[in-house]
Amino acid sequence: MRALESELEWTFPAIKKQVESLESANIIEIDKNSTGRSITLKAEVSQLLKELLYFGLKSELINLFSTYEFMIEKYFFGKCFGINLDMDLIVIYKNLEKPQIDKIKESISEIFR
Repeated sequence: MRALESELEWTFPAIKKQVESLESANIIEIDKNSTGRSITLKAEVSQLLKELLYFGLKSELINLFSTYEFMIEKYFFGKCFGINLDMDLIVIYKNLEKPQIDKIKESISEIFR
């Protein structure tokens, strides 16, 4: 507990300064009321972060698929990537055994975690 108390002296002011900087840069909004505060990302910033995260996710998946290109016939990105499909991802495998497919599926699941 004592270690936590000593860290709060320098941690809280640093966090406060970061929050104030984000607010002055119009990245976040702070709702202050008598019971507390809530911090929310502005909608346009939230959309940019979402696009950036999906770009990273898509890049990781493309790298994974290139690793297994001899096992994967085709793949299609879907709705979470802005494509008009009812699914987020479609992978068409070549003629593989179930353990091979399961290994690829596990790698895909790991990226989505």
